Amino acid sequence: MSTHNSQMHITEDDESDDDDLWDENDEWWNFQNTRNNNTDIIQREMTISNKYAGVVIGVNASCIDRIKQKTGAYVYINGETNDLKRTVIMKGTHEQVDRAYACIENLIERYINDKSFMKQQHLHGKHKEK
Repeated sequence: MSTHNSQMHITEDDESDDDDLWDENDEWWNFQNTRNNNTDIIQREMTISNKYAGVVIGVNASCIDRIKQKTGAYVYINGETNDLKRTVIMKGTHEQVDRAYACIENLIERYINDKSFMKQQHLHGKHKEK
């Protein structure tokens, strides 16, 4: 998914009274003005603990690839660590990015809960063996 930002700088020399340039009946004009916020590409960042980055990435990038496929968003985890934290970058439509964010939150939450559950099971197993 690629995004591009274009900027138009208007100087006094560029301004024109030629109404033919801005004919609102032209097809391209109507197409451009039908765009809404749901199709605009946005970027959102999330900071996660370095230990959860591996959970989000998964073995051979299986989890992050699944998130990308499921949501349609571009998801990238910055390789640089900052105080044992990493930045997850999500790009796509507002809906795609929201879904990717929710998937990552749910994945980390499930990992935390399963990890606690596994610790409890492991401790109970040791008590039973004694």
